[in-house]
Amino acid sequence: MAEKKRKQLLSVGMPTLLNLKAEIDRAKTESARPNTDADGKRSRPAKRLRVSDRRNKGIEARAHGDLVAQQQEEEVKGSQTPTNARIRQALEEKAKIYDMLSDGRGVSKADLDDERIARILEESSVDFVGMMMQRRREEQSRGADEMVDVIDEFGRTRRVARSKAHQYGRIVQADSNSSSSEGSSDSSSEDSDSSSSDYNSSRSSSSDHDEWVDDAGFRRNHAPGYYRLSTDHRTRKRQLKELRQLHKDTVAHREAVAATRAEQQQEQQEHQEQKPST
Repeated sequence: MAEKKRKQLLSVGMPTLLNLKAEIDRAKTESARPNTDADGKRSRPAKRLRVSDRRNKGIEARAHGDLVAQQQEEEVKGSQTPTNARIRQALEEKAKIYDMLSDGRGVSKADLDDERIARILEESSVDFVGMMMQRRREEQSRGADEMVDVIDEFGRTRRVARSKAHQYGRIVQADSNSSSSEGSSDSSSEDSDSSSSDYNSSRSSSSDHDEWVDDAGFRRNHAPGYYRLSTDHRTRKRQLKELRQLHKDTVAHREAVAATRAEQQQEQQEHQEQKPST
């Protein structure tokens, strides 16, 4: 039985043995080969490039074309440098003239000849003459009718012309933004004083003649204590006198009631303090 098993184990063909021997020799050779290159550095397998690291086709040609176009542009700019300087000078002259005309200073200080100034004005699309006339009209109208702040019947502050200030209410403050000299400021202060005195006199005269009754002002100031009084000056004065007297009587009655109540409370307290002692 043992001899039979031994024969089965040894029954291996010659081709199989040769192949096995060749594989063993190749493995020994690879294991004996060093992992360094000729310079003594350890050799590593080459890395695979990512998609983002790969170069697109024709990118170098496009970069070269852009470089050539940029060089040509620079050459053209260099050849046109005097032309650009002339254009810049003309634009600066136009800007100087426009600023002087816009500010109202004129073009006498522009250091340019008349022909040059006339040509620039003809080429311009801005109507400087119309602008100057409009500015003068605005200054004249501003000086003729000054703006003032008034308080209307509802307590709101608004800005109106001085000629219409009497229609709204009391003048608060005149326009302080007007650029004028001391003489004009004195005259404006005199005008404001005269206008305020005229307004007060008109108010007093109108109240004497039963024309001015600030009903909305009384309603706003007194709120729940408001009474619709007569528009007649004498009747209204009498009604106000009666209201003041009623107010005084009411206050006196309240004080008397409060004093009586305090006396009663004091008597009750004294009576309660005397009870335990008895």
